[in-house]
Amino acid sequence: MKVYFMRHGETDWNVSKILQERTDILLNETGREQARQVKSFIDDLRIDICYSSPLRRASETAEIILDDRGIPIIKDSRLLEREYESLRGMTWAEAAERGFDIESTELQTIENGETPENVFSRISSLFDELKEKREFENILVISHWEVSKFIRYYFGDLPEEGVSTHKLENCIITEYDL
Repeated sequence: MKVYFMRHGETDWNVSKILQERTDILLNETGREQARQVKSFIDDLRIDICYSSPLRRASETAEIILDDRGIPIIKDSRLLEREYESLRGMTWAEAAERGFDIESTELQTIENGETPENVFSRISSLFDELKEKREFENILVISHWEVSKFIRYYFGDLPEEGVSTHKLENCIITEYDL
C-alpha cells in the first residue's frame, strides 16, 4: 500500500510567515497553480482515495488535483494542523518573541496549544486504521506543514537532527509504504 503525502498549496499567510494553524485560510493564486501542476503528476498514479484535512486550503488543493477523476475525498479531522491557540495569527517573529521558534529543531510545547504527543497520536490513529483495513492500494493524503513532521516521524523517515527540522514545501509529494 502506498501513501502519497503532500502539503496544501500556498496561501497568503504562508508568504507572510503567519502562523495559520487552524485558521481556515484559502489558497492564493500561486497555491491554486501549484495544485494544477501537481495534477499532471497525480494523473499518472492510480489513486484510490484521498484523505484531506477539512481546512479549506487542504481540501481545495485536493479538489483541484482530483476534480475530474471521480476519486472520493474524505475530510478527516485527524489531519488538521496543530493547534497553536495562543500563537494563532502571529508572524513567526512575534511567536519567537513569545518563546516559540518555528524553525527550532526541538519539538516545542505551546501555551494552550496541542502537545506533540497528541498530534502524533491522531496521525498514528489514521495510518494505523488504514493499515488495518487495507482497503486501498494508493492513498493521497493532503494536510499541513506541522502535521507533515509527525507523518514523517510515523513512517520512520527522520533526519538525524530530529523531526522538527523537516520542512515540506507546498504541493511537494512524499511517497511512503504503509
